[in-house]
Formats: sequence, structure tokens, C-alpha cells
Amino acid sequence: MSLLSAVVTGNHVFTNEGEYRIDMTNLRMQELVNWNNIDIRPPKKALQNKQYFAMDDDRFALMYEYDERNVELLLLSRDPSEKASEKTIITIGGCRTTQDISLQWLIYQFNTTNKEYRAVIDRYDRFFGGNEEALRKGRLEMVQYFNDGNAPDIFYGSTFDYEYMGRAGMVSDLKPYLDRSSDTIDSLTETARKLMINEEGKCFQLFSSYWLDGYVGLEESFPNGNEVSIFDVHQLALEKSIPPYLGTYETADDIVSVALMYDFPRLWGLYDKQRVITDEDLNKLVDTAVELQKLIPRRDGVVSDISLKDQSVLLQSAVIKDYYSFARIEERAGSPIVYVGFPSVDGSAHPAIPSCQMAMSSATNYPDKCWELMSGIFSEEIQKITSIDQGGAAPINQKVMDMICQALMKPDEVEDEVIKSLVQNKTPAKKEIIESYLKAVYSADVIFIEDRRLLFLIEDEVQTYYSQNRSYEQIAKSLEERLDLFAQENYG
Repeated sequence: MSLLSAVVTGNHVFTNEGEYRIDMTNLRMQELVNWNNIDIRPPKKALQNKQYFAMDDDRFALMYEYDERNVELLLLSRDPSEKASEKTIITIGGCRTTQDISLQWLIYQFNTTNKEYRAVIDRYDRFFGGNEEALRKGRLEMVQYFNDGNAPDIFYGSTFDYEYMGRAGMVSDLKPYLDRSSDTIDSLTETARKLMINEEGKCFQLFSSYWLDGYVGLEESFPNGNEVSIFDVHQLALEKSIPPYLGTYETADDIVSVALMYDFPRLWGLYDKQRVITDEDLNKLVDTAVELQKLIPRRDGVVSDISLKDQSVLLQSAVIKDYYSFARIEERAGSPIVYVGFPSVDGSAHPAIPSCQMAMSSATNYPDKCWELMSGIFSEEIQKITSIDQGGAAPINQKVMDMICQALMKPDEVEDEVIKSLVQNKTPAKKEIIESYLKAVYSADVIFIEDRRLLFLIEDEVQTYYSQNRSYEQIAKSLEERLDLFAQENYG
């Protein structure tokens, strides 16, 4: 049980796992409610805050505070007649499950409509924390945990490579389920279809929505669009005599990391054994990253105040969650912007950071029930909720995306309560900025896989340029050897 996000009210403690009573006499905590065993209706609109209130050992209250500053109060009590142990359990295993309102709704709808089955969450955060050594150890512990009979029915989150797992037979191809209803596939945006269904026509994962991470630049600086290599950035910075980057990733090791890690499976040929990156590319990448860092002005170790607006920098790091986050960046820039993504060796990677990402274990004994739960992700209700959850995201349903765009332009005319919570009291959006935002959203071409072991490995190697005065040729060679070993150990 983790107490990092615990809320204490009197002698009661609310955690991510449930409600506990503090027993001061015996100096222990007694479990009163496990969230897996109680049905709590999730919030209906964009959530600002939630707060628990203990009433007694059998009852508590939960308050949802929405973004428009109104509140909803739920009164809950334990039902002794409800015995989860008598039901067949569908386990969803993954990290960072507690903040995903879409997942909460999927589980709530499944559990309140099934008398013989119950979906529960098994949190894997304990396997994915800490430094490189802790991550390595955690992976081994997780594999042993699965081998001991604890593998989930449904995998959740971006810490798994579902494409690899599907090709290896560990997760199921969901395309046959999708084909049962042509309306489901037809409802998706073209980008969502391309991201979910691979070139062989197989679907190993679903997700409810996504947002973008990477760099943006002025449209006038990148007139040819958003396909920009790291070498293009270097050349353009020299031609314009302005710094290349402003934001999160500005050191040589960071530049190499983001150039490789967001599209690592393709660059290293992990799925099809067709490696894209060459030895020459890797040598040039390390050299270019070092040269790019030299072009970034610093003042007492802090990046100087530079911006897109006065054209004193080429690229600015940006997280694009919804239209408003994109519009704010363009407003500060003072002119149209383009989403570049992360420049790599042969163009840019444009990662979709997925929400409520799931895959069905090929070992589950209940595939139809798993699909019943997972397929709820396509409903308009869930799609509207996921578009406002955790700061916003781009839904995968084209109709809902169109509804949102219409609401952005005419916020005062919105009747749908969920979408209204997204646009209420907002200034009407400009059509041309919506078009630029959609162009960015629909440029996503790779699903983000969170593997910080890869990040630590690359950073550790590139930093030796400074700590050990190694040449970029030496670094490129040893980096290639370590990445080859990483690929062999993790992808066979």
C-alpha cells in the first residue's frame, strides 16, 4: 500500500487502493474498503478535484469538483451482500491507473452490468520505478510475478510494447473482434486506424485518445512541413544563425535520446528485422547532437530567454493535449506554427501519447468478456469523457472530434453537458487555428512506448563525451553495441 497520495480524515485514510481505519491501539491500519470491491460512479465532466470524507466505518462521501466550479456529492456505503469473491475475476494490469477516468468508466459499466464477472485492477507501479537498476530488477520481478500465475487478462498502459507482444503471441489480435461491426472501424479517425491496425492488418492494442509531445516551430521556418531530421535542424540553425532548441531536451544526450527512443522499434528493425539506421547515421547523430548543444546560449547554466516570437530560436518543446494548448503556443509565437515532433535521423517521429491503452492477453480464459469491457472505449459517451480527461486529448472517434471542433467555434451554443465543460466560458476558436491543430493531431505516426531503461542507456553513453572526453566515433560504436544488446535481451 502506498501512502504517497493518501488523504487522512480523522482516523480514516483514503489511498489509491482503498479506505483504511487507523488502529492506534495496535498501531496498524485496518482495511475497510478495497476499491476493487465497490462500484463508485466516476465523474461525468472535466474534473478539477475530488475529495473523500469519512462518515463512519461503513459509510463515506466523495465530492467531485468540476472545472466550471460546481460540485457533485456521492454518498457511499458498503454492501455486505455484494461478494466479489463469488464472481469470476477479469484482471486489468498496468501502471498509473488511478487517474484514468475513461478506464474507471469502462470498469464501472462492466461491473454494474455483469452479475457473474467482475473487473479489478492490479497495479504494476511497483515494477516500474526508480533508476536504471531498479527498472531492470522490476522487470525481472514482474516476469516472475506473471510466471507465478498472476498474468492479467488485460494489459494496460504505455509501459508495454504491444506490437512486439502481439507478434510474439503474448497478446491477441483484436481485428477479428473489430470486424464483427464495421461501424466501429468506420467511426475511427484515419490516424487512429493507422495507429491501431498495423501494415499486416492486425490490431494488438486499443486506446481511447491521445495527445502529442515534441517540438513546434514557426511555419515560415519549416515551409516543407513537419518531416524534419536532426541534420535539417542543425543545417537550418547554422543558416539562420539562431539557436535550435528551447525547452526540455537541450543537452547532447537528450537530443540523441529523443532522436532514437520514440521510433526505436522501426529504426532498429525490432519487428521486421529490417534495420533502418546505419553506422554512419549513428556517428553523424552523436556528432550533430554535440554541435547542436554548442549552439544553445546559456547564462550561468540556464537557457537564456529566447522564443519563437522574435525568431530567436528554431524549435520549442511543447505538449499538445487539446486545441487550447496548441492555440496558446501559437498565440505566444505571434504567427502560425507547425508541429514537428521529434527530429530523428531520417525525418521526424510524431508520437501519439495514448490514454486508456489496452491489450488482451492471449492467455486469458475469458476473451469475449475482455472484449466486452475493452470495446466500450469506442462508445460516444467514453469518447466525449476521454477528450476532457486530464487536461484534454484528441478522441479517436471522428464524430466526437467533429462535435468538439464545432463546439470550439461556437461554445455558447453547445448543449451536450460533457463537451460544454470543455468549452464553457472560452473564447470562440479561430477556424484556421483549429485546422492547424487538426493537422498536428492527424500527423501522429507512432505510438509512444514508455521504456526509461532505453533513455538511461542512451544518456549514460552520450554523457561520456564530457565526463571521459571520448570522441563521438567511440560513443557511437559503444552506443550501438549497447543498443544491440538491449534489443537482443528484450526483443530476441
